[in-house]
Amino acid sequence: MPSESEVDWAIQRFSNLYWHDSRLLQQHVLRRTESRGYDVRLDFDFIQDYGTGKPKYAPKSLIFLDCQLIQSELDLFGMTFTRGTISEATFCRSFAELDAETQKPFRRYDLQNMPINPIRDCFYLRIELIPPGGSITLFARLLEEM
Repeated sequence: MPSESEVDWAIQRFSNLYWHDSRLLQQHVLRRTESRGYDVRLDFDFIQDYGTGKPKYAPKSLIFLDCQLIQSELDLFGMTFTRGTISEATFCRSFAELDAETQKPFRRYDLQNMPINPIRDCFYLRIELIPPGGSITLFARLLEEM
């Protein structure tokens, strides 16, 4: 279970990144070696600034540790036209803080009274790409930057 400071750090990092018009480059699902489960690494070209009126990009990878759920619907052909450009990204501290409409497709994973609940203690991230690029939704327990 992540500490409050780890979640606060993840929220701060998420908020400090310029998501709109940055680019998703790669998605990797990584098997954890020390325990059962998976991590997800997403590679991006994040916009650093618009100093000359033209965006300046820098590569960055984010690793979502102990990822419990990922739904990835990517139109890879469409991404060749949009270059993986991000329309928007949403980050939420927990499943409980999501509005009812956003929770709806994930309620079947919320095993509230069970000892093992795959999305308990996870934060929520959704990345929407410019159409027809698609989207990625994930629930993970920790975030690391590379």
